[in-house]
Amino acid sequence: MTEPTIMRRERGAVYLRRSSGERLCPRCLEHSLVRKAKRTLSRTRSIGPRDRILIPVLEPWMAKSAALLRIVSIVEKPYPSRLLVVLDEAGVERLNDIEGMMAKPASFYRIEARGLRSIVEGGSLLRCLRVLRAVVVESARRLGAGLVMMPPARDFFVVLMLSSMLRGYVGGMMEHRSMVEVGGVRVAYPLYDVECEDIAMYQHVIGVDEWVSGDAGCMDRLDEQVAFMVAELAGRGRELLFSAQNTLRLLRRVGGGLVKCPYCGGLGEKSPCRICREAGVEEIIRSLRVSPLT
Repeated sequence: MTEPTIMRRERGAVYLRRSSGERLCPRCLEHSLVRKAKRTLSRTRSIGPRDRILIPVLEPWMAKSAALLRIVSIVEKPYPSRLLVVLDEAGVERLNDIEGMMAKPASFYRIEARGLRSIVEGGSLLRCLRVLRAVVVESARRLGAGLVMMPPARDFFVVLMLSSMLRGYVGGMMEHRSMVEVGGVRVAYPLYDVECEDIAMYQHVIGVDEWVSGDAGCMDRLDEQVAFMVAELAGRGRELLFSAQNTLRLLRRVGGGLVKCPYCGGLGEKSPCRICREAGVEEIIRSLRVSPLT
């Protein structure tokens, strides 16, 4: 959410992690992110050695998705799992760059859906997350993938919770989970324990920081109060996650009457959820086309 602190190259360090005071070189930063991703996936028990894993590289999270893709390819390199990558038009233009950064080969697919980009660009954080998740889950079904990995990290979920609290939307507050199941497809967030500042620095290290032009598309409607809170979150470390999880435990007591949306897996008072109804997700999915890239 904030600009990372870039160190002078003393002893190879390029990054000062404010939450812990560690000085990290590019290799140590990557190792740290891979280790945290492995721990999150192990804790959620969301992945098997032979899974077909789908990873979307789409706007508005293209740079973050590219960073996640490299991390997952490193995690999965020793295993016989199969990686499937879905790209929108902007991703297809960067296909050679994306292939070059991966530690494990993957199969690539183009996805097209009528009106998806305009809905995501003009939406809130929650709308971005749920609409994209619905589209990606449907893509996974068509490609026979049982697991989807998406890039939102720790700070994203905390900000989403704060924004939903200000709007009084309990369903949005309940998004703070490292994995959600949607109609038999598991959606995991390997970067759930990672701060956005770490991801921003990693994007710089692997050379995709220039891809962030679209990453702010779903941030433009944040309340001023939330924007102020975001500035205060930088470098808070694990206490952020601990506080949010405690809040989530309390919220579950009042969220028992919510139902799961069949498209995005989010919770709401009705099914489909209000976000998917207003965004016309059913029509978007009907127009969805998934085709292999040769």
